[in-house]
This record gives sequence, structure tokens and C-alpha cells, in this order.
Amino acid sequence: MRRTICAIAAAAILAAATAAAPRIYAQADAAAAYQQGKTAFEAGEFERARDLLSKASQTDPKNPEVFLWLGKTQYQLGAINEAVIAWDKTVALAPEEPYATRMLRALRGDIADTDTTLALIDALVRDNLHEAVLPLTNRLLQSKALTDSQRSKVLEQKAAALLAANRPGEAEAAIQEVLVKYPKSAGDQTTLLLARARLHVPARMADAVDTLKKLAADRADQPIGVAAEYELLAFELEQGVTVDKVDRLAKWIAAHPDHEMANPARVLFVNVQLAFTTLAVAPSSKTPLSASDKAALATATELYAKTVRAADAHQLTQRILEHFDRYYGHANAYPAAIEGTQLLLKASLPAVSRQAVLKALGGFQIELA
Repeated sequence: MRRTICAIAAAAILAAATAAAPRIYAQADAAAAYQQGKTAFEAGEFERARDLLSKASQTDPKNPEVFLWLGKTQYQLGAINEAVIAWDKTVALAPEEPYATRMLRALRGDIADTDTTLALIDALVRDNLHEAVLPLTNRLLQSKALTDSQRSKVLEQKAAALLAANRPGEAEAAIQEVLVKYPKSAGDQTTLLLARARLHVPARMADAVDTLKKLAADRADQPIGVAAEYELLAFELEQGVTVDKVDRLAKWIAAHPDHEMANPARVLFVNVQLAFTTLAVAPSSKTPLSASDKAALATATELYAKTVRAADAHQLTQRILEHFDRYYGHANAYPAAIEGTQLLLKASLPAVSRQAVLKALGGFQIELA
């Protein structure tokens, strides 16, 4: 009798495992297609990205991130209706997702007037969603109903988006149009944007630095002056990482935790701290988790709490995990890598990032064993 019961139980377990296996494989395929689709999108291979993300959406139909990126891909290919359908599914699954919500509002014309549109574009610029900003600004600039002040504002928003997209030459052209055609509308924001664009032009770099220093000194108690101070710090760190520069950046973040540039500053701080670790002596198998990596993880934890988009959080996660693998993993310093990933798991990670961290942790633990 006992053998019969055991046989029945074993058969039931086998049947359940057999039924679950296709779902597990499908989820793994969807995750792989999603990651490959994002990589293809970032490389500008939009048709390949669309095919991969479409595949992911069929096997993982409850993942809002899949539909978010599918919508972005369709939008880049000019398939506006398909983009709207994908983003509709995104907000149905994740009503708080800001990018899809804003894009749906913009594409459907759910915008009452020009000033409301300008406010929407400002929000997109702050969220570094430059791929959504440029079509909106170009559409507005075609309108003959804009006042000089509004047109100047749109050109500045376009310049900010172009800078975020690493197109400083085009950004400077947009600012020059403001200065030439609408000089009465130009102000401190115009000056800041022009200096930021010229920081990337060797012949104008010194002038740009002088402009930022003057703006930071003259407007020290205003957000624009604080932004100029940050741009100077970021530029200096691009020239080389030193303890003094890193300390100044930390002090800037502590003094201005809610400034619109605070999150970019935190991202920069994480990156320079990780870079600082690699400047130390070559690691060995007994190298502990560095103090600079611990500082990076502490700031990353703040960032996760303040980052709305899961895609931005995941990009940060991948950067940290790649650092752990290259610096500690290649030196067989697995205890340090394990400590770092365990600290990372304590942060408020979105599901995709948590899965990546758990996978990395498992890999380090296996290598150590």
C-alpha cells in the first residue's frame, strides 16, 4: 500500500514538474529576448529590437517593461499606432509608469495649450527622456502661433534634449538661434546651456569654464548657480578623478539633495567611486570590498529610492555588477564580490534588477565554493 502511495505521489510530482517546465523555459526565453531587444535598441538596430521585444511580449505578457521598450522601438520606426498600443498595455500593467503616460498624452493630443505642452516637455527633460522631447519641440517650432518668449523656451528645451543625447553641436545651434532671433528672451538658462554645449568644443572650452564660474559665483544662492557649480564639478571629474574632486561632489550632493541635477550628480558619484576603486593596487583573492565601492553602494541605494523608471535603475545595476565582476571576479576576490552584491540587495530594486543581482550573487557563491 505504501509503495502504491509513493508511486502515485512521485507521478504527481513528475507531472507537475513537466507542466511547469514549459513556463520556466518560456520565461527564460522572454527575459533573454527582452535584454537583447534593449541592447539592439541602444545600438540603433530598431527593427531587430522590435522583433526581439515582440517575441518577449508574447511569452511574458504581464511585464510592463517589455511593452514600454516595444513602444519606444515602434515609435523610432515611425509606427505611431503600434507604439500607442504597446504603451497602452504598459500603463494597464503599471499605471504609475511616467514615460508611457506622458508619451500617450503627447501623441493623443491630450494637451490643452502651449504652456501646458511646455510644462510637459520640462518634465521630460528633467527625466532625461530626450527621445520624447525632440519630436515635441520640433512640432511646436512649426507652429506660427508661438510668441517670441515661447519659441525661445522651446529652443532651450530642444538644446537641453540635444545635450542629453550627446549632440552638443546641434544644441549650440539651437541656443545661437535664441541669441540671434530672440535676444530679449535670453537669460541665465540660455547662458548655462551655451556653456554646457561649448564644454565639448576644445576651442571654446576655456570660455565655457569661465562662464560657468561666473554664473556659479553671481547666482550662488539660486538654482541656476547651483547647476553651474555642478557642471563645473562634472567637467573637472571628466579630466581626472581625485580625492578632492570626489569630496567636493559629495558635499554638493549633501547640500542640494533635491536639486534637479541631484540624481545625475548621484549617478556621477557612483561612477567615479567605482572608478576610484580600480585606480588602487591590483586586487588579489583576499582583497576586501573597497571603501569607495561601499560609498558607491550607499549612494546607489539613495538613487534606487528616487529613481522612477525601472530601465534607469537596471542600467545602474548593470554598471555596478559589471564592476564587481571585472575588478573582484577576475582576481578571484569572491568574498568581496559577494559582500557587494548582498549590500546591493538591501536597496529598493525593481524586479528586473533584483533578478540580475541574485543571478550575479549565485555566480560568485558558486565560484567561491
